[in-house]
Amino acid sequence: MEKGLTGNTASIVVLTALLILLLVQGFTGSESFPHSPLFTAVLLCLAVVLVLRVVENLRHFRLRRLPQALSHAAIALILFAAILGRGDKQILSATVPEGQTIGMASDEEGRIHGLPFTLTLKDFTVEFHPSGMPSLFLSEVDITEPSGKVRSVDITVNHPASVGPWKIYQSDYDTEDPKLGTVSILECVRDPWYPAVQAGLWMLLVAGVGMVAFAGTKRKEERP
Repeated sequence: MEKGLTGNTASIVVLTALLILLLVQGFTGSESFPHSPLFTAVLLCLAVVLVLRVVENLRHFRLRRLPQALSHAAIALILFAAILGRGDKQILSATVPEGQTIGMASDEEGRIHGLPFTLTLKDFTVEFHPSGMPSLFLSEVDITEPSGKVRSVDITVNHPASVGPWKIYQSDYDTEDPKLGTVSILECVRDPWYPAVQAGLWMLLVAGVGMVAFAGTKRKEERP
């Protein structure tokens, strides 16, 4: 059983099933499909196959196989974090008028949740392209952490702020009067599995460097 799961056939079967599911999702456009039990089962099978291949590489350890084993372990870690973290991830929307402080945010269903920190919007700036399209959303925010510490941060679309396991992203602004830009909409995301994903990405980077290094060594050894 283990040899079958660690072979190329098992990997090809699972990857083919995943590709088919991704194509189905692409054609149907269903946002809930990636959260379905079938999709989760295929991802879990892929993670298990990768873990077994790591074990097989370690049982027949060779230094050249280390980058491959590390890359398999990294992808498995990312998959497990994605599967297990689905129920733990929390995405909330906080509407913050300029000059006010809020400590609450709402989920997709409109339910209100308390935040473990408060946000005070000191200033909100919107810059526009000549075409009239927004080019920059900038929220100057004071964050009061649970310890009472206050930090001043600038939040833009690609530069979120961090508070413990929370990330605070610039999401939108009040579109009723876009020229005024006095209301900022921030997205507060809590993902306790994010450090595991980061670790997996760093492992992939190290594995890639190792593969390049060993490939260069192999070419030197093959020269007459």
